[in-house]
Amino acid sequence: MASTKNKVTEDGFQLGIQINYLGPALATFLLLDLLKKSAPSRIINVSSFLAAHADLSVDSLDKLYQGPYYTYNNSKLCNIFFTIKLAQLLKDDQVYVFSLHPGTIKTNIFRVIRGWGKNILDPIKEIYFKTPEEGAQTTLHTALEQGIEKYSGGHFSDCKLIRPYKLAQNEKLCSDVWNKTLELLNIPNIENKLLSKY
Repeated sequence: MASTKNKVTEDGFQLGIQINYLGPALATFLLLDLLKKSAPSRIINVSSFLAAHADLSVDSLDKLYQGPYYTYNNSKLCNIFFTIKLAQLLKDDQVYVFSLHPGTIKTNIFRVIRGWGKNILDPIKEIYFKTPEEGAQTTLHTALEQGIEKYSGGHFSDCKLIRPYKLAQNEKLCSDVWNKTLELLNIPNIENKLLSKY
């Protein structure tokens, strides 16, 4: 959803943040009991290498709009922070959490690019970008590969665990984003639920 315009949802959130981060986070929380009862289970958060270029303001996480790509980058950094925090809280439940960069893929996400930008991008896409099938491989790897459970909380690219982006190593920002997320979704007691046995 890199092309999302500056719109606000009926919930009062910036559209791109709700689609890419807050909505999936809420869905995950709603599925927690089932995930714990179904253990071993996995949560996969699709992020992007563009998370490394985020410019995140926690206080205005749900409202700030600096353009579609900033919104996208910020939401993808939030996906990584969400992964890290969930993995910490679920470490004793055999629920494993991973984030990933799927690669740059030939999809219609680039449909908003017009004019000379499109003329430049189209031949580059054909040569260097992954097909959708290729782009799905890291998602499948984190969902299915045996033996990677010890890397819960980790970030993957090209089916390999990679070093976290510098921004994603900011523990205070990670904690602040988590707390702001709980506030926005109005689920202040979720940590007790995460730490409790079903």
